[in-house]
Amino acid sequence: MQAKIFGSEAAVRVITDLMRVVGIDSYDHEAPFGRLLQDALALPIFDGGNLGIRRRQLHTMLKSSDYDPLTASGAA
Repeated sequence: MQAKIFGSEAAVRVITDLMRVVGIDSYDHEAPFGRLLQDALALPIFDGGNLGIRRRQLHTMLKSSDYDPLTASGAA
Protein backbone atom coordinates (compact mmCIF):
# COMPACT_ATOMS: atom_id res chain seq x y z
CA MET A 1 0.00 0.00 0.00
CA GLN A 2 2.84 2.41 0.74
CA ALA A 3 4.16 1.98 -2.80
CA LYS A 4 0.69 2.76 -4.22
CA ILE A 5 0.42 5.94 -2.17
CA PHE A 6 3.94 7.10 -2.97
CA GLY A 7 3.69 6.26 -6.67
CA SER A 8 0.30 7.85 -7.26
CA GLU A 9 1.18 11.07 -5.43
CA ALA A 10 4.60 11.25 -7.10
CA ALA A 11 3.01 10.87 -10.54
CA VAL A 12 0.73 13.87 -9.97
CA ARG A 13 3.58 15.95 -8.53
CA VAL A 14 6.01 15.11 -11.36
CA ILE A 15 3.53 15.79 -14.16
CA THR A 16 2.38 19.11 -12.70
CA ASP A 17 6.01 20.17 -12.21
CA LEU A 18 6.77 19.14 -15.78
CA MET A 19 3.83 21.18 -17.07
CA ARG A 20 5.11 24.21 -15.14
CA VAL A 21 8.55 23.82 -16.73
CA VAL A 22 7.18 23.41 -20.26
CA GLY A 23 4.75 26.27 -19.79
CA ILE A 24 1.74 27.07 -21.95
CA ASP A 25 2.86 24.64 -24.65
CA SER A 26 2.09 21.78 -22.27
CA TYR A 27 -1.63 22.41 -22.89
CA ASP A 28 -1.22 21.95 -26.66
CA HIS A 29 -3.18 19.05 -28.17
CA GLU A 30 -0.01 17.62 -29.68
CA ALA A 31 1.70 17.34 -26.27
CA PRO A 32 0.60 14.36 -24.12
CA PHE A 33 0.82 16.22 -20.81
CA GLY A 34 -2.89 16.94 -20.40
CA ARG A 35 -3.81 13.31 -20.95
CA LEU A 36 -1.02 12.16 -18.63
CA LEU A 37 -2.26 14.53 -15.93
CA GLN A 38 -5.82 13.22 -16.25
CA ASP A 39 -4.55 9.66 -15.84
CA ALA A 40 -2.31 10.60 -12.91
CA LEU A 41 -5.11 12.44 -11.09
CA ALA A 42 -7.21 9.26 -11.15
CA LEU A 43 -4.48 7.12 -9.55
CA PRO A 44 -4.93 8.32 -5.93
CA ILE A 45 -8.65 7.47 -6.13
CA PHE A 46 -8.25 3.81 -7.11
CA ASP A 47 -8.26 1.01 -4.53
CA GLY A 48 -10.04 2.93 -1.80
CA GLY A 49 -8.21 6.20 -2.25
CA ASN A 50 -5.01 7.32 -0.59
CA LEU A 51 -6.86 9.20 2.12
CA GLY A 52 -8.88 6.11 3.06
CA ILE A 53 -5.77 3.95 3.14
CA ARG A 54 -3.96 6.43 5.37
CA ARG A 55 -7.00 6.70 7.66
CA ARG A 56 -7.10 2.90 8.07
CA GLN A 57 -3.37 2.84 8.83
CA LEU A 58 -3.82 5.55 11.45
CA HIS A 59 -6.73 3.70 13.08
CA THR A 60 -4.65 0.52 13.21
CA MET A 61 -1.81 2.42 14.86
CA LEU A 62 -4.12 4.08 17.41
CA LYS A 63 -5.78 0.76 18.33
CA SER A 64 -2.44 -0.95 18.85
CA SER A 65 -1.88 -2.06 22.46
CA ASP A 66 1.64 -0.63 22.52
CA TYR A 67 0.62 2.83 21.24
CA ASP A 68 1.60 5.64 23.60
CA PRO A 69 0.15 9.05 22.69
CA LEU A 70 2.76 10.96 24.69
CA THR A 71 5.62 9.25 22.88
CA ALA A 72 3.96 9.82 19.50
CA SER A 73 3.51 13.53 20.21
CA GLY A 74 7.10 13.97 21.29
CA ALA A 75 6.03 15.20 24.74
CA ALA A 76 7.57 12.28 26.63
